[in-house]
Amino acid sequence: MALTTTVQKRTVYGDTHAVFVDLAPDDSYVLGGYALAPEDLGFSDALTIQFVAAQPAGGYQVDYDSETGKLVYYSAARTEVSAAADLSDAVSRALVVLSA
Repeated sequence: MALTTTVQKRTVYGDTHAVFVDLAPDDSYVLGGYALAPEDLGFSDALTIQFVAAQPAGGYQVDYDSETGKLVYYSAARTEVSAAADLSDAVSRALVVLSA
């Protein structure tokens, strides 16, 4: 029940950080999504995730819920995938924007 993040590139624009990261879900999706925090990207909790744009992968769309701080995976029918679904082949690249 985990999401593996692999940072590919980081850049800074003033007080805004942009990170390109690979998101690799596991083989047992948790209903409600995978938590994503600044610490998962190598930053302190002094920053806040403002925006996430993830490429679709494996037939799934990935959305970031800013209220819960979670990445939610949706099927082609735009319904959240079922609990314990195997998403291990749905690795996607995302742009994450953070700021103070």
